[in-house]
Amino acid sequence: MKLEQELLLQRYPDFAKLLSFGFVKEEDSFVYRTSIGEGAFDVRIMINDKGVMDAHVTDAETEEEYVQIRLPGRRSSYAAKIRQEYLDILEDIARACYYPIPYLMPQSYRTAEMIRRNYGQEPENGRLRRRDCHFFGQDSSRRYALIGQIDLSAYGQEGQGEILRERNISGTERLCQTVLYETGSLDRHPDG
Repeated sequence: MKLEQELLLQRYPDFAKLLSFGFVKEEDSFVYRTSIGEGAFDVRIMINDKGVMDAHVTDAETEEEYVQIRLPGRRSSYAAKIRQEYLDILEDIARACYYPIPYLMPQSYRTAEMIRRNYGQEPENGRLRRRDCHFFGQDSSRRYALIGQIDLSAYGQEGQGEILRERNISGTERLCQTVLYETGSLDRHPDG
C-alpha cells in the first residue's frame, strides 16, 4: 500500500478546505505544490474529484522522482529526513482537509443510509469499541446488521474489504451479502 493510501485510509477530503489550505483547482483536480529539503525536492499533490490522491516528490534539479521515500526498510539519514518532511505535509493536509469515514466501500454507505432512512438508527460500535466494526439494532441483544472490515488475505486477495452480515429480529442469522473488493478498486466516496 502506498504511503498516501495508508495515511488517508478511511478519510475523505472536504474540497472547500483543500482550497483554503492552498490547493489550486486545475480541471477536475485539486493540486498543491511545495518544496522540501531546503528546496532540493518539489512536492506535487493532486486530488481528483473522487477524492483519490496522487502525489510525487521529485528532485528539483533533475525532475526525476525521488523513490527513496517509498522504499521499505532502512534508509540513509538524509532519505529519512526527506521522507519525514513529506509525511508531515501529508499529515497536515489530512488533519486540515479530510474528515473520517467509517466505511471503505460505497455499498456500505448505501446500506447504512438505507437503515438510517427506513429505521432511524445510527450505527454503534458496542462493547468492541472498534473503528472498523459497526452494528445496527434496537439494543445490544437485538442487533440485526453488522458492517465490518476484513483483511482479504483470508480470501487469497490483497487489500481490505468489508463484510455485511444481517440477522432477522428472531435471531436466525444468515449471510446476506459479502462485499469483497480490494481497497482502491472502487471509488471510496461516502455518497457512493
